Amino acid sequence: MALRVVAGLTILVAVLAVGTLAVLQTDAGRRNAASLIGWAASDDSGGIALDGLAIDWDLDLRLASLVVRDANGPYLAVSGLDVAWRPLALFTGLVAIDSVSVERVALARLPVPGPEPDTPEPPSPPGLPALPAIHLDAASVERIELGAAVAGTPMQLTATAALRTEAAPQSLSGEIAVSRTDGTDGSVDARLRYERASNVLSVQVGASEPRGGLAARLLQIEGLPAVDFLLTGDGTLDDWKAELALKLDGETDVSGTARLTQTVAASGVAERTLTADLSGRLTPLAPPVAEAFLMGETRVTAQARLSDAFVPLEVSLSAASDTLSSDIAATFDAATSALDATVDLRLSAGGDARIALELPDRRVILGDTTLSAAARGELSALAWRIDLASASVETDEAALETLQVVLSGSDLACINRATYVGPTRALCVLPSVLPCVAVCDDVLFLSVIPHQGPGAKADLWGHGGQKN
Repeated sequence: MALRVVAGLTILVAVLAVGTLAVLQTDAGRRNAASLIGWAASDDSGGIALDGLAIDWDLDLRLASLVVRDANGPYLAVSGLDVAWRPLALFTGLVAIDSVSVERVALARLPVPGPEPDTPEPPSPPGLPALPAIHLDAASVERIELGAAVAGTPMQLTATAALRTEAAPQSLSGEIAVSRTDGTDGSVDARLRYERASNVLSVQVGASEPRGGLAARLLQIEGLPAVDFLLTGDGTLDDWKAELALKLDGETDVSGTARLTQTVAASGVAERTLTADLSGRLTPLAPPVAEAFLMGETRVTAQARLSDAFVPLEVSLSAASDTLSSDIAATFDAATSALDATVDLRLSAGGDARIALELPDRRVILGDTTLSAAARGELSALAWRIDLASASVETDEAALETLQVVLSGSDLACINRATYVGPTRALCVLPSVLPCVAVCDDVLFLSVIPHQGPGAKADLWGHGGQKN
């Protein structure tokens, strides 16, 4: 009896599948299927609209157009999608795709963020996920159109790619190439190979473009220089090495190295160590507000201790330039959610020289400035302290001969910035960093930040005068 039920259900599924394919060979069936898919994938915050859906008897897929919208309307259009694959390979556990081709992809702007989910998704388990077996022999996009809202100026590109993953033994390899087709040279090439059995990882990413290219615009590099970038990495994950080189307008500006090693403690627990070193002239890569911190040659060194599943356990970082010296250290216990972190920073131009910070709405000139911060305890009840001291602070409105700010609390959300309005007028020396100050009878007073929550307090001292 059980065998007859199984046989009957199998026949029913087969009949339904054949019937569905038969319906999809008609214009009405294709329209109804496209409408159903669009309805299921849409809500008030966004969705998709399909047109010209076709599935052949061999299950090859064609789609005339696909439009993706968010709360502000359409932002992505895809046309001329064609997928050729071998569905019978699924019986062997393989997703075999001969080709995916797209005639046109137009991205007019970036999507607006959607609403936050009511319940956050559970975190992914640490470590590398298991790989399914997928063979994508060739993928291509004949024409990619990026709007000015995406790239800073309209651009046209073309792209090709290939991907192959194996379930047993676990391995992954892929490559992608993107080049401009709007009369301006520029290309990006990337290759990746990973074999789990031998633990070998090989990475190569290269980019080359003339002045005014996409990478310079996306990174907002001042002057939009020509960019040449190369990142290579090879070796086993027990001792993996990588090198980076970046040239702007043909000059070597930044170079760096990284190394990942594995060690086994006496207890038998395996851990990994990641070390990295980066040096060069970083000022062209920095936003205007950060240029003052990266004057001259900048060197950054970092070291991280990781579990064997790549969960961060301890991190240290130091950076130094002609104006900045900093040290950051942190340890985190994932079992107890306990953090122990310290930050020490010194900003100085040497002697009596001062440093100008170009903020979006004002210019702030600082004398020698130090910042120290510490945070300790479980994340739910973190004890923290911030101590900022500056020899002088000057804006267009006022000047302080000295400034010291001390903040402390028992959780991260216990300080609210508030405005103290004096008898005459109020201004902010450092928006969203310091509280507002008041100018009263040509004497400058700093207001104390009101605090809320247990253990939170703040003290500020300053002396100076209103500028004429």
